[in-house]
Amino acid sequence: MSFGGSILILTACVWLMFFYQSRLAGQGLVYDRRWLIGWLIKGLAAPIGLWISLNCGFPFPLATWWKEPTGGTWFSQKLALFAPGIAIAASYWGAVTLVWWVGAVLREAEDRRGFIVSTGIWGLLLSPFIAVLLYSWGLPGVGFVALVCMVATIHTTLLRLVKEPAKPLYSGAIAKIKFGKYAEAEEEVLAQLENCENDFDGWMMLAELYATHFHDLLEAERTILDLANDPKLTATHVSIAFHRLADWQLKLRENPVAARKSLAEIIKRFPGTHLAKMAQLRSDQLPASTEELREQSKGRTIKIHHMPDDLGLKEPQEIDKERAAALANQCVEKLKQNPNDVGAREELARIFAEQMNAIDLAMEQMELLVEMPDQPPQKVAEWLGLMAVWQRKYRSDPIAARKILERLIHEYPQSPQAFAAQRELYQIDMEQRLRNPQRVN
Repeated sequence: MSFGGSILILTACVWLMFFYQSRLAGQGLVYDRRWLIGWLIKGLAAPIGLWISLNCGFPFPLATWWKEPTGGTWFSQKLALFAPGIAIAASYWGAVTLVWWVGAVLREAEDRRGFIVSTGIWGLLLSPFIAVLLYSWGLPGVGFVALVCMVATIHTTLLRLVKEPAKPLYSGAIAKIKFGKYAEAEEEVLAQLENCENDFDGWMMLAELYATHFHDLLEAERTILDLANDPKLTATHVSIAFHRLADWQLKLRENPVAARKSLAEIIKRFPGTHLAKMAQLRSDQLPASTEELREQSKGRTIKIHHMPDDLGLKEPQEIDKERAAALANQCVEKLKQNPNDVGAREELARIFAEQMNAIDLAMEQMELLVEMPDQPPQKVAEWLGLMAVWQRKYRSDPIAARKILERLIHEYPQSPQAFAAQRELYQIDMEQRLRNPQRVN
């Protein structure tokens, strides 16, 4: 065997051991990587070092009972002597390690009989190779035979035989939250986390309980920080956790400074990543103070069609096209700086519909407003009514208007716009009957 071949075998054995150590350590069956490094030094590096030392004549030569190769330089002769010892030591070390670990798998296996059968099948399949290897190499080949058999066995049976940890179930906790039993829900979540202490969803549910139901934002923040420090947590999960914390700090405490600090944690932990860029973008859009946040949440007050009586079917004040385009561009610039500027988006929608006859663009802007979270129901009802106005007035599309009006009545039945919408639906029905008298019974 050449020296290069022995180094290749050595490298393959070491890589295999580290590979299976990580798989088994994740199941809690073997020691950590530090233990494997120690075992590598004691069980492999030390014997190889001793073998090389003896073949170099220190502390005594082996020439009397090991035939040295002839021909070539002194260095090439020594490498030829080192090669078989390195390969044999690596194979025996790998085989002993895997036999040790297979025993650990067997102790935890639910189906030990299946494990033994699997090992026997692999032995039969590999028997021709084993016979050739033993015939060619004799006793030095035993390590390679055992190594091949153990690799085949442990690779095919690890996932099937090791019992997977039970996944936590939070249905009981969710039911208790719905019934207002928050203390019992907390106990239920903690009980599930005892079985799976690294479960991201469980810790986030617990933090949300503290923030939204116990109104203890400090405890929620501690929970998020502890969770984010878990080395097994992915960057995406950490980002989600801090964004959620920022949401609570804005909504429950009206504290944009604290929210910006939470987002800064994402930027600090994952600099230069997409997650950091998204956090920076959101942080830049946050108001500077609580007062500014409150003012921003109110939105800009602009003149709109009030619809309690006639759904806003009034003539808008006409302006020239250049002026309308300039106003629209101003709104677009404001929305680039702050996509949540309700007043600018509403004004832009009205300009599109009433001044530029761009109904599709106007409807897109209004849909964004309607879907925007935490908007006052009165405003959403007004927006739906205005959308119905545009469908009838500018598109002459009573079918589309009817769908919006029915949505308005269904979602906001007690609003003034809902009563006006009912009258408008009646008018639509009357118009259709006049146009199609044959359908009237």
